[in-house]
Amino acid sequence: MAWREAVLGMDFHGALPPGEAFPLEILCVAPHPDDAELGMGGALALHADLGRRAGVLDLSGGDMASNGTPAERLAEGAAAAEVLGLCWRGNLGLPDRALHGPEAEARLAAVIRWTRPALLFVPCPEDPHPDHRAAYDLCLEAVFSAGLRRYPAAVQGGPPAAAFRPRAVLQYFINGWREPPLALDVSGVYARKRRAVAAHASQFGGGPVGPEAAGAVPTRLNQGQAVAQVEARDRFLGARLGAAFAEGFIPEGTLRLADFGFVGGASG
Repeated sequence: MAWREAVLGMDFHGALPPGEAFPLEILCVAPHPDDAELGMGGALALHADLGRRAGVLDLSGGDMASNGTPAERLAEGAAAAEVLGLCWRGNLGLPDRALHGPEAEARLAAVIRWTRPALLFVPCPEDPHPDHRAAYDLCLEAVFSAGLRRYPAAVQGGPPAAAFRPRAVLQYFINGWREPPLALDVSGVYARKRRAVAAHASQFGGGPVGPEAAGAVPTRLNQGQAVAQVEARDRFLGARLGAAFAEGFIPEGTLRLADFGFVGGASG
């Protein structure tokens, strides 16, 4: 896949054209389509409702998944983006199970420079899935490189890519978790999170490409265990806040007070 196709041609959802969507206020980097929805679908929906420019960059098309094709998964991601109200979603086009290396770092650094997110959300490395751990490492490498003015990374066909680093980087949970210093009440948008996860029908069922489809195999995703685990975590974190559901976050380094309010959904 050509570099231009990987970053621009696979920009498969945008409520706004890039010129209006960027700079993003929030960008979630996800190893595979559906990871952003599982980990912080509620936060993305909440911030979109507040009028913030929220986007998702999927690193791969999930081509090694037991069910679904990359084309199906891209379409499902677009449907989920509509549910969440994202202003942009893209796919970096990296091979699944190969989320590492200098080329991957340069591609991701270029998109960080292109989208210029104020807050960048990355997978928590304390996760049983090796791709999720690899994505965390890749994100930190790319953030550092994106801020080096002599680092050669630019999106082909895009605007000049000046050096840039997000104001703050925060971890979000996909499969694993630990006690987070920050939690966001997402009770009011949790039905949207569930609909966004369900939009990935090839993985979680509920459609013609669900677990009953020809050639599909049972997995912990389409048998319900994965969603049950995520919802149990979100209920537990919600209970800590006196709410029904919450999503947790871990900042990389010190979070400025203004950013604390921003992550928490403050309107100011």
